[in-house]
Amino acid sequence: MREILVPTDGSNTAVRALGYAIALAKRTDARIHIVNVEEREPQLSELVSIQESDILANLHADLSSDEPPVDGELRIEAEHIPDRTVQRTVVCPSAARGILTYAGEHDIDVVVMGTHGRSGIQRAMMGSVAEEVVRKAPCPVLSVCPNAGEVDPAAGLRPHLDRILAAVDLSPATDLVLDQSARIAELFDADVELLHIVERVTLPPAYGVGASSLNNEAIEERATRDLEKRAGPLGERGIETSVHVVSGHASSSILERIDETKPDLVVLGTHGFTGVKRVILGSVAEQVLRRAPCPVLTTRTSHREDEKAAGKKRVTSTSGGD
Repeated sequence: MREILVPTDGSNTAVRALGYAIALAKRTDARIHIVNVEEREPQLSELVSIQESDILANLHADLSSDEPPVDGELRIEAEHIPDRTVQRTVVCPSAARGILTYAGEHDIDVVVMGTHGRSGIQRAMMGSVAEEVVRKAPCPVLSVCPNAGEVDPAAGLRPHLDRILAAVDLSPATDLVLDQSARIAELFDADVELLHIVERVTLPPAYGVGASSLNNEAIEERATRDLEKRAGPLGERGIETSVHVVSGHASSSILERIDETKPDLVVLGTHGFTGVKRVILGSVAEQVLRRAPCPVLTTRTSHREDEKAAGKKRVTSTSGGD
């Protein structure tokens, strides 16, 4: 991890996101890019490039102020911000597009951003920058909710990651989720629980096949064995790992497990569907992102790549039998 992007709008949630970025940067020696997006059409005069040296001199002045914070306002003092941090203002008609463009142009390894957790009609009308970035970002996205992390008046935000919940669907994308979970666990000396939800299937009576014909207990046992096998390499890396498999509906069951175990971080994959396909299929990642009381790290996976990997596995298995 070398480059961390922190989009900011000056809100408390954005400050909390910066706190997590600082914790990551201190453990990886990564550079933090703090970016504010002005949502408007750029003027010709603004297309002139700005050198980092022009910004660094004013960086700490922009992030901390001599004025005391108002009640409820969070602030991270300049002394806690890594020296290599850079701050930029990007002009773009869309905040999400500005963030995504910056991430692509600067080879960002992870985006750390706040989410306001909009829901209902307000979210439908206003959209969600965080969710659009999660769907389209070329790198993992750490979404930080409004109440994430502990606040110490003397040291600012002090995020701790002792327990990680990695929700996996046992598709080829599972390896990506496990890899991200292991990397974070090693950085923070955290424990990891691997969670898999066996989706409940409800069939119409006209099919003549009841739900009882599906042996969920046997499926859970097979899923548990698979997860235990996948957990082996994490244990070899010194990561305390456990496995939990349960039948239910993916998003609600993940949220129930979060409520039960109180993890400090949830890690899961997202296929990045958009448009009509996303509306029809829904998104487990987005449901968890909106309602989880802790940060959520999403790794975007390609549905086509999943299909290719599955196809390759079938061909390999068939060939192995010759």
